[in-house]
Amino acid sequence: MSAPLYFLPGVFGAQLYPKQVLNRQLLADRGLGDVLADVEYSDLAINEISASTGPGGKPGTILSALPVESRQPPRRMGYHPQDKYVTWHALRDGDLFMSLDAMSPVTPADLLRKRPLGGRPVNLSDSQAWQVPVIRCPLGSTDLPRSIGWHNGVFGMEVRPTYRTLWDRSADIAKFFFADTTLEFERLAADAVDALALNYRLGRDEATLLGLFDTMTVQTALAETVALDKVKAFYEDLKKKDSMTSSTPGGADCSPATDPAAGICT
Repeated sequence: MSAPLYFLPGVFGAQLYPKQVLNRQLLADRGLGDVLADVEYSDLAINEISASTGPGGKPGTILSALPVESRQPPRRMGYHPQDKYVTWHALRDGDLFMSLDAMSPVTPADLLRKRPLGGRPVNLSDSQAWQVPVIRCPLGSTDLPRSIGWHNGVFGMEVRPTYRTLWDRSADIAKFFFADTTLEFERLAADAVDALALNYRLGRDEATLLGLFDTMTVQTALAETVALDKVKAFYEDLKKKDSMTSSTPGGADCSPATDPAAGICT
C-alpha cells in the first residue's frame, strides 16, 4: 500500500526545500500545511518534472510522504498518464493535484502521523479501521496533550494552545450527543475530519477522495471524540447501583431527577 502523491504545478526544489528545509508557507499556500505538518524533507519521496508533462500539462514537483513505519515509496513515483490504475484529481483550482493508485490503495498505516494521539478504532466508509482520539469526554478525560503546572501552589492541566480551537469546538459536539442540541451537518463533517487529522496526514480533500465518511460514519467518528459509549456505560452502571440501593428495605432513592448526562456538557 502507499500514501497519495501530490503534484505542485510550477514549484521546484529551490522553492519547496531550500537547503533541504521544507518551505512551510508554500505548503500551506497549496493546501498541504496541516496535512504535512509532521513531515520533514527526509520523509518525502520527490520527483521533479521540468517539462510541461505533469498533471494538467504543467511542470512542477511530485511528492509523497513516506509512511512512518514502512517508509515504503509509492508503486510509481511520477506522472504516468497511461497507467489506468492511477487517477489524478485537480484541487484548489489547479494549484494542487492529488493521485490515488487503485493497485496500491491507501491504508490508515500509510497516513499515520509520527506522534498520533491514540484513540479507539472506528470502521469508516472505506471499511478500514481508523483510530479516532477522544477530544472531550464529559467524564473528564481527553487524548489531547495538556500542559501541566502549579499556580499558587495548586496543580493543574490545560489543553495546549495548538489544540485549543479543536477543544473549544468539541463542546458543541458534546452538547449534540448529550444535551440534544442541533448542528449543521457540514459542521459535523468538518469536525469529524479534523478529529481524524490529529492522528493522520489528511484533510478535507483527502477524506473526500478516499471516501472516508458518509452520514452515518460522521456521527460514528464524532461519538468516539466524546467517548459516547464510555459515558453511557458509566451512567447505566450508576443507574443499576441506584436501583439496587432504592430497592433495599430502608434504602434511599438515589436516582437522579434528570438525565445526568444533560448537565455535564457546559
